[in-house]
Formats: sequence, C-alpha cells, structure tokens
Amino acid sequence: MGFEHYEPEVMDRIGDQIAGYQVDTGVLSGLTYWGINTQTELFNVYGVIKVMNLYAEQLVIDGASGTIFLQFNFTSTVPAIGVQAISGLSLTLATLVVGNRIIYLGGAIATLPILTATAGITDFSCVAPQILGTEGGIATIGSVTTTVDGMLTSASLGIGTTNTAVASTAFTFYVAGTEYARGAVAAGTAPGNDVIPINLYGAVALDIGTDNVIDVIEAANNAVGYASALLAIAGIPAVGAGHVRMGTITAMRTVGAFTFGTTALDDADSTVAYTDATLLTAASAGSHQWSIFYEPMSDGAYVTNVL
Repeated sequence: MGFEHYEPEVMDRIGDQIAGYQVDTGVLSGLTYWGINTQTELFNVYGVIKVMNLYAEQLVIDGASGTIFLQFNFTSTVPAIGVQAISGLSLTLATLVVGNRIIYLGGAIATLPILTATAGITDFSCVAPQILGTEGGIATIGSVTTTVDGMLTSASLGIGTTNTAVASTAFTFYVAGTEYARGAVAAGTAPGNDVIPINLYGAVALDIGTDNVIDVIEAANNAVGYASALLAIAGIPAVGAGHVRMGTITAMRTVGAFTFGTTALDDADSTVAYTDATLLTAASAGSHQWSIFYEPMSDGAYVTNVL
C-alpha cells in the first residue's frame, strides 16, 4: 500500500516519526537578525530533545551583504545555564543566494555549520544529533552572528584645531567579537614625524586597539618618498593584532620637504588627503526562515518558535 492511500494527518504523523517533529520560525529580516554581533533566540525547548536537523533557507536577496559569520548556541533559563556554543563559526553568510541553506551538523561543539553551494540542493545533514535540554527544563536554541574586525562608524579624519594634527570624530569599532567606542579628538592626533622629500608622497595610518589608544603607523619608505599617494598608502604596514585601521593620511609638498607633525596640514604648498576606512556592513538585507526537526527525549518534551 503506497503513502497516497493514507490520510494527510497520518502521513504527517509518519513523517514526524521518521524525520522528527518540525517547527519553523516566521520569515526573518537579514538586516535585523544577521547583523553585527547579534544574538537571536530561535526556538524554545521544553524538556530534553534530540536535534535531528536545523537549518535556515535564504528566501530573498535584497541589498548588499557584509562579512558575517554564524554560530549556533544554547541557553537555559530553568535551570540557569548561560549561553553555550553548540557549533563552530560558519563561513561568511555573504555567499548565500536564494535557495541556499546554512546547515547545523551536530557532533562535536567545534563542528562548523555548512553553507550549501547549490540553490535548492542540500547535500549535508546532521549526522551526529546533539541532545539538548534538561528534565523539566526551559531553554532556547539560538544563533549569534559576528564579523571581522573593523570600523562600525567613521572617524571622519580631517585637520584638527591644532593644524599639524589629525582630528577624529566619535566612532565605534569592532575587535574579536566586542564593540568599542572612542570619543572625538578635536585637537587632533600628531601624525608622527617622518620627513617626506619635496614633490614626493608620504603616508601614515591611524590605528586603534582594544586599549582605545590611537596609534600612528608610518609608511616604510616615507624618508625616501613615493611617486604617488596610492604607492605611499601601500607602503603602510598591515594592521596589528587587536587593532583596526581608522584611515590614512597622505601628504606631498612642492616647496621643501613635508614633515608630519610639523608642517601644517592646510599648508598652501602641500597636498594632504584623508581617507576613512571602509565600514563594516550587516548581512544580506533579504530574508530567511529557520526550521528545526527534533525528537522528544523526555516525557512531554516539545519545541516552539520564538520568532
């Protein structure tokens, strides 16, 4: 007897027994729930369950994508258990197109979620289901999205009230999963002391770290000079660990040498340019939907959606 002879509710019940009970979220906005450093509770867990499958499908692409990574986690309110990772970090969600999915694989905590490569085809599944929850407990399964280190809002570099220094407005930046804020420096930060030969370019960068100190990073061959501003910027060393780049300043003088920290940045014989760092952006402005398939492992265990 084929399945077509069963009533729809019977077929649903058989499916629940084979694949697990299914619960879906609503359709969620990427800008809201896949933002920078965003914790999202997806499903309520009552009792103990085995997670058979858990995934999100990209439904709509609408807008630019940022470099966003996702990790699954578990939090319990009864008993009180803080946020615990149940996966590693995925690759960037910026690669998702309509019909792609991000898949929870279960297994060891450090196992990375998988992003499918072909729309509409999922060639991975949860091979080692995790058992989550406690007897009589109340918990949630969620996700957290994070990003690479960088600037969240612009420092808007420019000439300071001290005309040999570089001013910066108040801004925020992101390092190793934490957001930091730095107040404005109206008088400006002294941009080092390198001397740039006449008619050649030099460059410096302003970097900031978790200590909230603005550091000046000078191009390696400023003393020799560069043939263009772009070459001068290319000569600036890479950003150090635990730091982000606020932006760069290039300078060239046609009458005598240009000395950073001594020559006025509005000097009539000088060409000075300020370039702010590109800002981090959130994930796709499109939408996605989560689905979980689970098996109850304790009496009365069940799952509901949060969103």
